[in-house]
Amino acid sequence: MSAATIFAGQGGHEHELVVNLEGYGHHGSRGDLTAIPEAVEGAIADGLPESWKIDNRGSRLEIHPSGRRYAGWDDLDVAAVEACLQALGYTVKVVRS
Repeated sequence: MSAATIFAGQGGHEHELVVNLEGYGHHGSRGDLTAIPEAVEGAIADGLPESWKIDNRGSRLEIHPSGRRYAGWDDLDVAAVEACLQALGYTVKVVRS
C-alpha cells in the first residue's frame, strides 16, 4: 500500500491542500523527477466534486476545494480528500499547519 500526505495550511499554500504521493517527486542526487501521472490525478479527481480544481505540479497535487482559488479550505475538505485517497488504496497522513 502506498502512502499519501495531505498538507493543510502549508506555508506558501495556505489556501489549498497539497498532496504528496509516495513514489512521485524528486529523487536522487540529481533531483530527477518522477511525475505524478495524469491517470493518478484523474482517479483522484474522479473521487472529488467536479467543481474542485486540481493542479498537478509533477511532484505534488495542489487541490483547491470547490474550485475556489484563494478562498481556503476547511476540515470537511480535508476529510473528503483523505477519504478519496483511502478509497484508492493509500495510507493517508494529514499535516495541519
